[in-house]
Amino acid sequence: MAVVSVGVAVFQAVWASTRVSASSLQWQTLPGQDLGIVWVAGIVIGASLVNSAFEELLWREGMSRLFRGRRLLLLQWVFISALFGLSHVQGTPGGLLGTVFAGLFGFAMCLVRELALGDVVWIILAHFIADVILIGGVYGLFIR
Repeated sequence: MAVVSVGVAVFQAVWASTRVSASSLQWQTLPGQDLGIVWVAGIVIGASLVNSAFEELLWREGMSRLFRGRRLLLLQWVFISALFGLSHVQGTPGGLLGTVFAGLFGFAMCLVRELALGDVVWIILAHFIADVILIGGVYGLFIR
């Protein structure tokens, strides 16, 4: 699991560095956006579910297995969160702002995982809610 996690993390970082980002939110018609509110809600919920599960299983569950034990736990969180932030350099928003926000969010998810005694369900749920807000906002779900 740890080897797969590292491989996917490296792929994300390399892929993000090769794309061009405007480092800002720019409005455009997104796939399915013109199909109506029910379709948009379905796309937002589906995308949020897949993204939150994938990212939490990779970053908080998989990457944490690279470390032996709980020594220097805070340093582990900072390292994982920094990598998580860097993997979002081409996100929405992108650039330095998106990287910092994603890194801080990643740190918060490490804290939620700790408070949940390692239960991954709670971090996936927290990430899912955040993604619904972010992806829903990008899709214009809340301003119809």
